[in-house]
Amino acid sequence: MMFLILGLIILVAAFNIVSNLLLLSVQKSKEIGIMSAMGFSKFSISKIFFYEGLIVGSSGTVLGIMSGLAVSFLLKYFIKIF
Repeated sequence: MMFLILGLIILVAAFNIVSNLLLLSVQKSKEIGIMSAMGFSKFSISKIFFYEGLIVGSSGTVLGIMSGLAVSFLLKYFIKIF
């Protein structure tokens, strides 16, 4: 049961990341057009978005792990008090 809940959480997080990246590409369509007019290949432009997604995803993962650990240590501390 716990793995099912964890799987759902991971699925929702992955969906949020993908939807944010799609929204980012729609919002930056003007910049994409400028880059393609400057001579960037489609592969170069997609590589830029891939690296941007990688940075956003990895920083979100690190911040999520750090905040989760902080909350778990705080809960452990407060459970000892009560």
